[in-house]
Parts: sequence; C-alpha cells; structure tokens
Amino acid sequence: MRAYAAALILALALSAGPAQPGPWPREAGTGFLSLSHSLSEDRARPGRPASGYSAVYGEYGLGAGLTLGLDAGRGEAYGDWSALLFLRRPLDGGQGPHRVAAEMGLGRTGADGTDPQALLRPGLSWGRGMATAWGPGWATLESYAEYRLEDEEAALKADLTLGLKPGPGRMLILQLQAGDYPGARPYLRLAPSYVHRLGRGETFLEIGLKAGLAGDETQGLKLGLWRSF
Repeated sequence: MRAYAAALILALALSAGPAQPGPWPREAGTGFLSLSHSLSEDRARPGRPASGYSAVYGEYGLGAGLTLGLDAGRGEAYGDWSALLFLRRPLDGGQGPHRVAAEMGLGRTGADGTDPQALLRPGLSWGRGMATAWGPGWATLESYAEYRLEDEEAALKADLTLGLKPGPGRMLILQLQAGDYPGARPYLRLAPSYVHRLGRGETFLEIGLKAGLAGDETQGLKLGLWRSF
C-alpha cells in the first residue's frame, strides 16, 4: 500500500511540472509552452551544410482531465511544415501508478512548391512515475498515426522516453524515437537531453543531442526553451 501511494503521488507531482508530452493531464487553467530549434547533418554526406528545424509545442488544461495542445514545426531544407491542434483525454480513471491517454489531432501539412493538405493524427500514450536511487523519474511511450487525407498516406511514429530529476530544477531525458514515413526507410534515433531551470521561475533551458541508429544517417544538436504558466 505504501509503495502504491508513493507511485501515485509521484505521478501527480510529475504532471504539474514541465516535462515531455505524455499521458498526464494538465491541471485546469495551467499551461506549458516549448520553443526549440534543431540542427542536423548527414553523416553519409560530410561537408554539406547542416539543416535546421524549428518547432513550437504547447498544452493547456481545460479541466475534467482534458488537455488542449498545439504541435507545429517547419524545416529549412525543403520548407516542409505541419501545424495541428489536438485534444487529449485520460483513459485510466486517475487510479493506480499507470497513466494512459488517447488524443486526436487535426491540422495541415505541406512543403515549398506543394499544396497544403489536411492532417489527421490519432495517438495513444502510456506513462508511469517511479522512484530511483538518483531521484524521482518517469517513463512514457507515445505512439501516433499521421494520415494525410489528400494523398491517402499514413506515417507511424513512436517515442519511448525515460526521465530523471536528480535535483531541483534539473532533468535528464533519454528518448528513443522510431518512425515509418511514406517514401522513406523506417528509422530509429537516439535523443538524450539535459534540462536546467533558468533563475527561480518556471523557465527551463533544454540542450539535446540526436543520432540516427538505423535507417537514419543524421546527427545533430537541439536547443529549446520551456515555460510553465
């Protein structure tokens, strides 16, 4: 009983602070915003200029367990972009150490020289808080299917994330990213990052790396700012 209560309290605590998107609902009237920019280079083509990708992600708690979100980004190399709004709701009833949520996103996607098209993105996520010898931690598994309605094509994506809070205002995150997009090889990518609180407020700096493990020859650096409100 004591372990069960500790896990539940930890999961609730993690949901209140800035963290990677996952199944924990935002408290009503609170939000989270992240801005990031990534630079990547192709290991198979040394000497070529690095390509950039800018992204914005936001969440806002509507109450009754519902979370409204924004997920948008644009790449520099091909001018590819996407922007969608999503709504997430819990499926776990708020009981026990496990958290499960479903979401549905709707938006648009496109690239330079092409007509934008509608994008539908259902998703399912799982998460669990945990206690470790180095501080509180968490694990999440997020999966999505992106349907481009005009092309009638679908892309699959899944991210496994392990996080750790070794001290106040510090987080260590390790993410394994997998995806299968039309016209491209399925990929597996490793993305570790470090997050540090700036000052005494709720603004955090994220510094991350990424490297392709299979089906992806890129490596790169990511910088981001997180803000809870």
